[in-house]
Amino acid sequence: VLLLTKILLFVALGAAGWWHRRATIPVLHRSESPARSRAFWRLAGVEVLLMGAVMGVAVALGSSAPPVPQDPVAEPGPAFDLTGYPAPPPPSVVTYLTQWRPDILFASLAVAGVVVYLTWA
Repeated sequence: VLLLTKILLFVALGAAGWWHRRATIPVLHRSESPARSRAFWRLAGVEVLLMGAVMGVAVALGSSAPPVPQDPVAEPGPAFDLTGYPAPPPPSVVTYLTQWRPDILFASLAVAGVVVYLTWA
């Protein structure tokens, strides 16, 4: 619930920024002093309120406990002891697309390959 709330507030912050850029910024450029001041303070107030709400939900999300899996592993074997994950199912097209986990070794090799390619190209 906290994650969905943060996502919705973050989208609302982006929408408010878009709206202010589209509606408030032109008012700031063309208005006289009282309308200009009111438009600026409305812009600042709305953005500060939304940013504060996003940060408050982020703090609540950061201080909540991570989810704990409720299903015990059926047969923990050597693969589970070494990796903390159960043994993967037999390979198929579907498992190649759905059963993957990020691997720090291959991720660092991929980043190194991109860096080498960009420096040589």
